[in-house]
Amino acid sequence: MQAVFRNLLNCSPDVSYLLTGLTTCRGRLPQGAPTSPLLANLVLSSFDSEIRSACREDEIRYSSWVDDLAFSGALAPQIIGPVVSVLMKAGFRVSHRKIECMGPKDRKLLNNLVLGKFVTVQKQYKKRIRAGIHNLVCGKVTHSGAEAYIVSLNGRINYMGLFDPQADKLRKQLQDAVKKWHSASFSVLGSNAQDSASKT
Repeated sequence: MQAVFRNLLNCSPDVSYLLTGLTTCRGRLPQGAPTSPLLANLVLSSFDSEIRSACREDEIRYSSWVDDLAFSGALAPQIIGPVVSVLMKAGFRVSHRKIECMGPKDRKLLNNLVLGKFVTVQKQYKKRIRAGIHNLVCGKVTHSGAEAYIVSLNGRINYMGLFDPQADKLRKQLQDAVKKWHSASFSVLGSNAQDSASKT
């Protein structure tokens, strides 16, 4: 991302470094952050016109969300090869394992969303969020990894909230779970401190 701020937005090295730190988590765009789709679109803009031109020739509809690209149309499977070539030329790695072709009668899944007459969030995605909250409540999350874990969960809930009002309920559950986790952590730390004091 630092190169995006430096080369596309003409930011100074110091500003590019600062903005990268503010908008990424462990070197990645965090899911659910309002800045992630915008920054991803900036990255895609450098080669987006080449992909759109190829799609236009074969009347293929092209859409993108962060780093996922979707193509629809009678000739959509034929565009995969040219698109992969464009991405690799731009310096990106393509996960062939994640390339999926879905026919007219197949269930359409994209970015944990079920596409149909209405867009709904995939049940498995909601289930993983609930499991994540449960792990936090049960003390299965280490203290050292808790901050990143909570940020990740919150990002997933924010993403779900774009399509499903039930996200508000999960957000409240996460807030309660964080409070319980903090209380449990302080109790454990306090206990350890007392044990250390009693041994001295």
